[in-house]
Amino acid sequence: MAGKDAWFFSDDIKNNIPEWIERLHPSDKFKTIKILTSLKKDINAHFDFYYRIKNKSGSYCWMNCYGTAIEFDEFNKATVISGVQQDVDELKTSEEYYREVNLN
Repeated sequence: MAGKDAWFFSDDIKNNIPEWIERLHPSDKFKTIKILTSLKKDINAHFDFYYRIKNKSGSYCWMNCYGTAIEFDEFNKATVISGVQQDVDELKTSEEYYREVNLN
C-alpha cells in the first residue's frame, strides 16, 4: 500500500484483524465485513470496494480494497484472501466536493 497512510499494517496494526475492524468507519463496517466474509470459490472470489478507516490522527480516510480469495474451506468459503489496500482519500474527497458543488 502506498500513500500517506501506509502505516495501517506496519507497526501499529500488523495483521491484527480485530483492531482493523475497530478502526472501520461505523457506516462502512457492516458492508466491509459482509463483502470479505461472503467470498466463495467460483462464485464471488474477487472483491473491489471502498471504505473509510481511522488513521493515527483520529480522522477517517478513504481506502480502496481489492483482491481475491486464494484458499477455501470444505464449504467453498474463503479462508485466506490476498489483496491491496490503496489510500484514495484525496480522490474520494475531490469527487465528493465536485458532486456537492454541482448539486448546488
